[in-house]
Amino acid sequence: MGYPMIENLTGHLVATPEGLLDTALPEAARYFAECDKPMFYEVVRLVDGLPLFWDDHCRRLRASVGDRFPVDTNLLLERVRALVAALGEVHDTVNLRLVMHQDDFVIHLSPAYYPSADQFATGVPVTLLHQERKTPNIKTIDPDYKAAVARGFASDGPYGPPFELLLVDRHGHITEGSRSNVFFIRAGKVLTAPDEFILLGITRRHVFSAIRTAHATLETGLVHVDELASGAVDAAFLTGSPIDILPISAIGATRLASAGHPLITAIHEAYQAIVRADLALRKIQPTSKEEPSI
Repeated sequence: MGYPMIENLTGHLVATPEGLLDTALPEAARYFAECDKPMFYEVVRLVDGLPLFWDDHCRRLRASVGDRFPVDTNLLLERVRALVAALGEVHDTVNLRLVMHQDDFVIHLSPAYYPSADQFATGVPVTLLHQERKTPNIKTIDPDYKAAVARGFASDGPYGPPFELLLVDRHGHITEGSRSNVFFIRAGKVLTAPDEFILLGITRRHVFSAIRTAHATLETGLVHVDELASGAVDAAFLTGSPIDILPISAIGATRLASAGHPLITAIHEAYQAIVRADLALRKIQPTSKEEPSI
């Protein structure tokens, strides 16, 4: 089963190895056709037209691709700049989506799912999805996994449509979100899944630094679904490039007092300082620190 390279397109222009391309032209058809080749992707948040944590995304992309084919990250950044410039003022309502396989790549804008101020203030409901990703550390397109996630989002939870789905493995442990990482507050400590069980989120890595800045204790481990109903979890939050740090108001039927939790607030404030520093660096450093593969 194949999958197209372009998904949820915003705008009419995309960036390709050859340059910018209008999707109305026949040459763009290959990006909308099903592709059976292994594809790797990154979704990058834009803030004031700048790609947040760009160098981190490049490192993860190259780690996912491995030695399958070379990745020229400087060319990718050139195409990103050209695309953003051609589309004019880019607001925070879109993300950059980069998809590549061994013979091609495409960069396009896609709708962002950035939370509203109310969602940050009150938290968001999530539900559980009993699903495991085949290669947790590699960000590759898996049509079967995407179909399972789509079915999960199509079903309302006890508190309405879920903002996110938390993946549960065969042993009943919560590992990560379908498009995010998840952290729990338990007995005054921050808990998140070990690296081998999850996609190593870029925001997650910077949240680790924010946790240290907030003088909180971080532990790695897995939370079992049975612990939710027993009240062993005090609060929880999601992390991801498009959502920053977002409190969880409920996991399934279990309500959590995450919004306004002092520890989550302190971590969020420390993380925002990291975001500001990265954007300032991007303004004065126009080229990627990554070297092209040879």
